[in-house]
Amino acid sequence: MTRSALFPIWLALGAALMWGLWWLPIRALEEIGLSGMWSGTAMAAGAAPLLLASLMIRPKPAQLSPGAVSGAVFTGCAIMMYSAAIADTTVLRAVLLFYLAPAWAIAIECLFFGRRFRLINAAAIALALLGVIFIFGGEISFADWRFGDTMALCSGLAWACGAALVFNSPKAGVRALSLIACGAGAVMGALSASLFGMTIDGAGDTLQMSIGALGYGGLYVAPIILAT
Repeated sequence: MTRSALFPIWLALGAALMWGLWWLPIRALEEIGLSGMWSGTAMAAGAAPLLLASLMIRPKPAQLSPGAVSGAVFTGCAIMMYSAAIADTTVLRAVLLFYLAPAWAIAIECLFFGRRFRLINAAAIALALLGVIFIFGGEISFADWRFGDTMALCSGLAWACGAALVFNSPKAGVRALSLIACGAGAVMGALSASLFGMTIDGAGDTLQMSIGALGYGGLYVAPIILAT
């Protein structure tokens, strides 16, 4: 396999690792007063200026079809729900429920995009479900089900919908789609946080929060979205 063919694979592996470590900046922002959905919202908003600057510095016409734009919006919403999940439930449960996304994606592409269902797809779905059974100790119960668990499950579904729409649409600009995803995520996060009555810690340092949002957004979120 050539280097050019391996590059997307390495990007996918690196992005998957960074998604798994998403809880680190979330926890760091929580410590300075950005809790709940506000942490993910702040990071998405912080990533937007860098992505916008990259578009302005190296302008390139992007063919943004309705399907690709919708996919980017779904992706942004998935990011926010994943952030909310990590803030409300355990990291292990949030990550595992989010990573049911491949199973959702297989089902969506087979049902709506004419993908042929193969044995390896069945194996992937089975492994994903076994992971859920394992992490819940073999007892799937809603007795200890939390809001964060629902957010994690929904984030995986939203991510699968977004990925399916993007990959089954005409090729669009990566930077443009990344900017749309971050913008949609920031708007959805702010609206949801306000709707659920999540407030920002008034004792927090506004300058520190702003630097944290821009820093984690630019150095962590922007690269991970572009790579994905």
